Amino acid sequence: MDDHVTPRTLKRVATDLAEFFASDTGARQLDLIRLMVRSAQSTSSGTATLRRPPDRPRRRIGIWEERVRGGETIFVRTPGVEPWHLWADEPRLAAKRPRTRRVVLLGESVARGFFYDPVFNPAIALRTILATAAPAGTMDVVDLARTDQPIGGLQPLLEDAMVLGPDAIVIFAGNNWHPAISFGRTEFAEIAARVRDGDPWHQVKRFLESRLEEQVRAFLKGIAAVSAECNVPVVFVLPEGNLVDWRDECTAPLLLDSDATERWTRVRCEAEGALAGGRMQDAAALARELIELDGLTTAVGPSILAQTARKEGRLSEARDQFQTARDTAICWPRPDVPWCYSVVQAVARSDASALGLTLVDLPALFREYLPDDVPGRRLFLDYCHLSVEGVRIATAGIADALLKQFGASPGWRPLARTQLRVAPEADACAHLLAAVHNATWHQSPDVIRHHCLAAVDRWPPIERVIRLFLDFYVRRAPSWACGSFEQLAQLQNASLLTHLFNPRSLLADKPLHIGLVEELTAAVTRHAPEAARIVSELLEAEHTVTTRAVDLLEKSCYLEPFPASPDRGAFGYVRLFERESTFQLVCGEPAALLLTMVHREPATAGVAGVGVSINGVPIGVVPPSMRWRSDSVDIQQDRIKRGLNHVSLSWPAVQWSETSRREEIARRLDDGDVPDVRGVYGELYRLTATNRVSAVRARVERHSELAGSET
Repeated sequence: MDDHVTPRTLKRVATDLAEFFASDTGARQLDLIRLMVRSAQSTSSGTATLRRPPDRPRRRIGIWEERVRGGETIFVRTPGVEPWHLWADEPRLAAKRPRTRRVVLLGESVARGFFYDPVFNPAIALRTILATAAPAGTMDVVDLARTDQPIGGLQPLLEDAMVLGPDAIVIFAGNNWHPAISFGRTEFAEIAARVRDGDPWHQVKRFLESRLEEQVRAFLKGIAAVSAECNVPVVFVLPEGNLVDWRDECTAPLLLDSDATERWTRVRCEAEGALAGGRMQDAAALARELIELDGLTTAVGPSILAQTARKEGRLSEARDQFQTARDTAICWPRPDVPWCYSVVQAVARSDASALGLTLVDLPALFREYLPDDVPGRRLFLDYCHLSVEGVRIATAGIADALLKQFGASPGWRPLARTQLRVAPEADACAHLLAAVHNATWHQSPDVIRHHCLAAVDRWPPIERVIRLFLDFYVRRAPSWACGSFEQLAQLQNASLLTHLFNPRSLLADKPLHIGLVEELTAAVTRHAPEAARIVSELLEAEHTVTTRAVDLLEKSCYLEPFPASPDRGAFGYVRLFERESTFQLVCGEPAALLLTMVHREPATAGVAGVGVSINGVPIGVVPPSMRWRSDSVDIQQDRIKRGLNHVSLSWPAVQWSETSRREEIARRLDDGDVPDVRGVYGELYRLTATNRVSAVRARVERHSELAGSET
């Protein structure tokens, strides 16, 4: 479900809040919330301009404002501009020292050191590496990297930063560059025209890529002009991404007709089966069929080709196919997972030198560093954010380019041997946050397990942090209302709190990724065997269907497949875009259940109904309906197991009207909205599971009340 708060949720939360704040600990928790909200308050993240108005008496650089103290001009961090946690944890930017070469670093969350900041980040690493290759005190690095920095904010920040007297500028950016960030009605109308004309979606992809190419060329020309005007060299760092481990495969093709969608779904199933069974040639042939069907608008085909090539040792081909798979993320006319697309890389490689910019090509550098593999979890913690090893190699490449600008460099390899001191606690916390982040984005259990184990291995005392996290994560109450969250806040770990507390979603339903709970519990249980029992009991107490009706459309039960629907907030019900939809259901002592659903299948093609299964075993079929309809299915006690169960709905085949479907999509685009262009198999207004005995008792009580009122 979306973060939109329903009246039902508001009522439940209001009741919980009233009871909680009436308790002894309520006031203390409320004070904590007020403090954290004040520290995280923002103006407009990602869209606010960074250029000072021309009539301001004081110059500004990001969140720092000009001050004159003792005849010296400095820049002091000031409140009320932007959230401080997006920027470096520096109270002031000092004046440049004599006989010092100053490097100013600009960039996005990768340059910010996401997951590690503020205790470790690329600026700290760059400062350390440069210090080993230059006389003491002759190198200075000013950190102006900003999380969520859009492409439009970089050149104004570059211009403002020139007052700091830099000897070189480093711009480490390219992951947040999606063309639709700057789209208005004109661009959406152009996409709408293509949809009405019957163009396949890969034509829209080419349009998006061409617009991004224009934006990147204009950006590089702009920063080159500033560089030439100020006579300050600019080093542009081209990002790389996690090619091997990250998956963002769409569960359904984009804007295919009914028959092609059915064929694509069948071929995908066959291709994944062939890959799992080790039949590489069959998997590759089926993957090419998928690409022919969807025109490289989903990652499924190239991802399978990449995996087959990697398993067969064809690393160059695997790398190219992984990159192609990641490039399909541009197909949605709005940003999704941050990623440096191939078109960005191609423009940077072709234009940078001619514009007088020095290029640090991280894809090429990482290829040189790992000649026998493709970049994965060694260098990255998620889709693009670097591990300590990744930061070390990347900043060695940057330092190499800078030292060549200043005179001579020993090369990136000797520089990469510099020891970067990262506290085990910081490394462990980064891996814990990476585990949570990867689970949120539905990544593989293997990746989540890797980060959970790495966290405990790096720093065993993090077990306490994990247990506190599991406590407030599993509970249905808002995290901030849990005593365990208060205890975590008292640890004063800025990185943990920044990532785990979102003041803009205080009342939103909490997701529950059971896989994350299981992997974190397993990692902790190695040192604390009782943790498994405690977490299991808490999971049952909070989520069991034995004692209450469970809304399977809540985030704790339904984890919407990625990519998330861009327009899900516009609907008061859940649309399902995959042939089979799965919901998680926690049970205590097994009992007979009643599954109730209010559903419709707006484009059903025949008389086949909606199949209902529990833990892979079919238990019933409900009739299809193009109008809203309520149905119930009994689930026998012997079909239920203690702990986690999976309820699955298998939707019937569909037959979409292409004309009306395309017109509806085009109309939404004309209105400036971003519609979902996948086909809808089914829609759910309600899906609940209830203890059968409790349901019968409640029905009898209602009848008794009605009978009493009539007499």
